Amino acid sequence: RFKGIGDGCKAERMQSGDVSWEELSGEQKKEVWKAEEQMEEILDQKRREEDDWRRQLKEKPADLSWVQGRHFTSYEAFCVGRVEATVKKAGNEAFKSGDLDQARENWQGGIDMLLALGKLTPEAVDLLCVLRNNLAQLFVQRQEWNKVKELTDKILDSERTNEKALYRRAQAFFAFSIWDKCELDLDS
Repeated sequence: RFKGIGDGCKAERMQSGDVSWEELSGEQKKEVWKAEEQMEEILDQKRREEDDWRRQLKEKPADLSWVQGRHFTSYEAFCVGRVEATVKKAGNEAFKSGDLDQARENWQGGIDMLLALGKLTPEAVDLLCVLRNNLAQLFVQRQEWNKVKELTDKILDSERTNEKALYRRAQAFFAFSIWDKCELDLDS
């Protein structure tokens, strides 16, 4: 019944990986051992990361107080509530304390989470505009005017009369010495 199976030449079996340990050359055995050592290193790193993650969870349990008393009609509504109550809040606190890098990380993370939802609800669009406005203000402080303009353009695509976005974009136009567009945004 199994006659002829595995009788192919060694080269064919090497390509399919159907060889025994004894059939491998000394160099091939070294490659196998090296690959095994690499896998062990990767596994050890993942184990350390998991142990660190578990330790952090024990030291600082997740704060779910933002969920209490709230009812969510959909997964999207839950995500918007989560971003607003945790990520946006953490970014605001970091910004107030002067940790602009942490604020940027939080707000950008919130934007990424909302965009990952795909089709955005009106609440998600509103929060997205708030996070982008916060991020634009951070870039105003850093005088990164291209980023300010990019963010405010995205905000104004969905909220044409957003006063904060118009003002921040006007600041960017002022920095670029584009006076007519600056004046137009300030008049809007």
